[in-house]
Amino acid sequence: MGAEGRRARRPELICESLEGRVVLSAPHVAGAAVPAALVKGVTYLFLNGSAHGSFSQSQAPIADVGVTGVFKGKAFLPQLGAVTVTGSLTGTGFIAQGHATGTLVLKNARGSVTLTLTGAPEGGFQPPQSGTYAFAVTSGTGAYARTVGTGRVDLALNSGAFTMTFHGDPNRF
Repeated sequence: MGAEGRRARRPELICESLEGRVVLSAPHVAGAAVPAALVKGVTYLFLNGSAHGSFSQSQAPIADVGVTGVFKGKAFLPQLGAVTVTGSLTGTGFIAQGHATGTLVLKNARGSVTLTLTGAPEGGFQPPQSGTYAFAVTSGTGAYARTVGTGRVDLALNSGAFTMTFHGDPNRF
């Protein structure tokens, strides 16, 4: 039989039960991502609430790196309860256009959640500023070891103090 007569074999799709959900599975593809909320035991963290505390800035020891600010404060978020807030936010450095980036750690007696922050595009040599930042849960410990979540946080900086308002994205999984 010639090459024209052969048909390409297509992978067979099957259905697998996953904690009461039936999801269509596909053939294994290297590097393919599985939505984290479909993994057994993962909890979606819908963060809404507010935080406040102190914020101090310091110039980086290397002139090309942006100014970094440090957060220390408290928050109340319904899914976590009362938490301490620590973290940092670094503005843009020697770059034509970039984003302020940082991390926040929300901690209580049950564990901690680490969020990454990403600001809107802005020019170079901008210190951390008030505005809206996207956040994503990147890790957790204790009761929050297997959590995921995304959203935005409105940050207001005012003479050594900060306030934050968290707006979690709804669970889309």
